Amino acid sequence: MRRLVLFLLLMTSLAARENPFVAQTESPKPAEEASNGGIVILSDEEAAQLNAEENETSPAAGDMDEGDDKTVVNFQNIRFLVSEGEIRIETKDSLQKKFTIRKPMRIILDFESKNDFPTRKSPVAVKPFREIRLGSHEGFYRVVIELEETVGYTVVPFKYGYILTTSSKTE
Repeated sequence: MRRLVLFLLLMTSLAARENPFVAQTESPKPAEEASNGGIVILSDEEAAQLNAEENETSPAAGDMDEGDDKTVVNFQNIRFLVSEGEIRIETKDSLQKKFTIRKPMRIILDFESKNDFPTRKSPVAVKPFREIRLGSHEGFYRVVIELEETVGYTVVPFKYGYILTTSSKTE
């Protein structure tokens, strides 16, 4: 009898999903997305091609200068277009709160949303940015942008979301 119970427990644990309480509506991810936690980091050429293809639906995506280092990070309904000193955050969700934390320097942005999803992160190799993290909370999701150094910043709305611009800060 003990063996049967142990066998059933083992089989149940093997068949369990990561979080059975979250509806899984996403389509299967390509191998390159799955290896990076569902976040896609594109090369400069791929980003330029993506920007050209989506220029009709999102003119702001093509507004970056061609000479800049660029990174595009896509995750569900939010997209980050990262260039030196600037991140364009394309989302339909409204910004609720923004603040910073030091050591290491991080800019935190809270967006109103009822969607639930697992936490994701992506390294970004465009100065002064190091990493972008995205996590779901009850009633909102949080974007954490980790930076290499202490900077000043502004966040302004634009047609497709928000633009975060950094400026060097002397202390």
